[in-house]
Amino acid sequence: MGRLSAAADSRFLPLLGSCAVAGVGVAVVALAPSVLVAGVGAAVFGAAFSVVISLYRSTITTSAPDAVRGGVVSVGESAGRLGSTVGPVLTAGVITAGTASLGFEAAVRAGLLATVFLSVGVSVACLVVADRTNTFAGPA
Repeated sequence: MGRLSAAADSRFLPLLGSCAVAGVGVAVVALAPSVLVAGVGAAVFGAAFSVVISLYRSTITTSAPDAVRGGVVSVGESAGRLGSTVGPVLTAGVITAGTASLGFEAAVRAGLLATVFLSVGVSVACLVVADRTNTFAGPA
């Protein structure tokens, strides 16, 4: 990840790009006409998500002052776990609510696409706020 960040002069663009690519991977899964295409989408998501996690953790760790680093890292990890818990529950809620009117397959696709838009939207908003506070100015 160091080379990727160094090539972009910060972690901002690689994080932004990898969040977008992860979203594309999930969208491919949601819209896949076959299991093979869904598998490709899942692989794209997995690769992009590994970049997101590496850069995200590195950014949190290096941008926090020594005195509060443990707390900042803890809050960052807790937010990630909260998203990992709440996301599937919300997606299941969208699928359940949509099944009666859309049918199960369309409701699953809609639930996954809603997850993509919400997740990428929140990620981009957080990255923009962090960029404005010079979070990415630290060492790469």
